[in-house]
Amino acid sequence: MRRRLAAGLAAAIALLASPAPATPDRRLGANSPHPSATGAPWSRASRTHVARAVDALLADSPALRGAHVGFYAIDTVHGDVLYTRAADDAFVPASTLKLITGSYALARLGPAFHFQTTASVDRGSGTLTVRGSGDPLIDGDVLTGLARAVRAAGVTRLPGGVQLDEGGIVTEPYPPGWAWDDLTAAYAAPRSSITYQENARDDAAEPVPDQAFVAALDEALRASGVDVTRSMSDGPAAPGAQLVWTYDGEPIGDLLADCWIPSDNFIAEQLLLAVGAQSPAVTTPDGPADLTGRAIAAEAAWLATLGVAGTSYTIVDGSGLSSYDRLTPRDLVTVLGADWQSPQRVVFIDDLALAGVRGTLQGAFPGTPAAGHVFAKTGSMNHTRALAGYLATQHHGAVSFAFLIDDWLGSDADLDLLRGAVLSRIITGE
Repeated sequence: MRRRLAAGLAAAIALLASPAPATPDRRLGANSPHPSATGAPWSRASRTHVARAVDALLADSPALRGAHVGFYAIDTVHGDVLYTRAADDAFVPASTLKLITGSYALARLGPAFHFQTTASVDRGSGTLTVRGSGDPLIDGDVLTGLARAVRAAGVTRLPGGVQLDEGGIVTEPYPPGWAWDDLTAAYAAPRSSITYQENARDDAAEPVPDQAFVAALDEALRASGVDVTRSMSDGPAAPGAQLVWTYDGEPIGDLLADCWIPSDNFIAEQLLLAVGAQSPAVTTPDGPADLTGRAIAAEAAWLATLGVAGTSYTIVDGSGLSSYDRLTPRDLVTVLGADWQSPQRVVFIDDLALAGVRGTLQGAFPGTPAAGHVFAKTGSMNHTRALAGYLATQHHGAVSFAFLIDDWLGSDADLDLLRGAVLSRIITGE
């Protein structure tokens, strides 16, 4: 853990006033038709008709002028290809990479997984040790509960201050390929074992998250009647320390909604670290891989079982912020197919943004058949726009698709109109 002293601690106290991120409401869209396993099969004529209609929309569209465009759409249930264009080209996925991060995290960690944070008191030294596991959603309410538990254990003084135990989640704060311009922004907050308010303050990243956590916890302890010496150290709890508090974070199904619906980079990165912590050690030419490397190696093995060739993609982080990431439209549709076959299918669908209803697609495709029928993950970076997910068609059941665009210099409004028109053609079958 990185350390900066008094000035950092004082500044971090301001985080106490920062509101916790809003929890996405998956009930929005409860009345929207879900992608279905039933529906009339696509005839050859209907597939040809839709493909020609999509071709006409994409041809010479001003919204795509000069761009590299990949679009792949299949009947999810039967596998029939409805449209293909550059399906095996590599694109910058941006936040559509979170589909792979979240899908594999749920498959690997299981639906019962949750991050766990604990606190122990060494009554001899008066030290409170907090052990983290990377829970991305620790906030003021959680720390208030921790402080009250300490006071309920009969502790009124902590002259030894607060000690932090990384709990095995030892990592570099940033993956490779993140732009320097991003690193001060809240959406690019540094990763850590012990977090507070997603390691951000207002719209800025918190550069020293452990100090922010301790400053906030000190204030919560004092508010609960515990006198604590403002100091901070690293290490595990002393032998014989008393466990006074255990906090289980959200189950991974809910955490995935918090990640995908608003496209939360920090949660995606913390999920990747959790996967790495439970993945086998990996040796690289440069030595043992870190948690990110272990997680990505495990993801690669999983993708191989789905038939995704290791030569078709490059993954270096969990959120898609890295400029090094590359995926093909076919890769994403293959992962969507695995999610569809999973016992957690409903979780995956309900944890996606929904066009015209919730999340990053809340304002998308107004007045078109696509509104209320597109369950998808968005992705946006400089000159990149990506969209991948499921369509609830009117007559033919679920369709899986990935629509990736690089080298793009157009207008978001124009692109929204185009994507709405393209997806509406498939949804209606017309």
